[in-house]
Amino acid sequence: MITLENYRYDAERCPKCNNCKWVDFIYTQSHRFAKICPSIARFNFEAYAAHGRFHLALSLMDGKLDFSPQFLDVIYKCNLCGGCDVRCKVVRDHFLSIEN
Repeated sequence: MITLENYRYDAERCPKCNNCKWVDFIYTQSHRFAKICPSIARFNFEAYAAHGRFHLALSLMDGKLDFSPQFLDVIYKCNLCGGCDVRCKVVRDHFLSIEN
């Protein structure tokens, strides 16, 4: 069974680099095609990005935050497209190689 605690490792090591939100500028032709995350593109608030959700998860695990309708609204706005995961693997793998 997967619990929220299974994501602590990734949540604590998120560099908050915004790569989960934006395509590198060298790969885009226009600002219209620069966004990766549909949630952040629609709602334009950091909590809707992957690193914002990681921050919410850590706060919940550490007892600094309780479930609320607003909390669940942010969580369920993710459409699970996987763009943040694909983009982050580049950054995360680089940071993991530096740690080891």
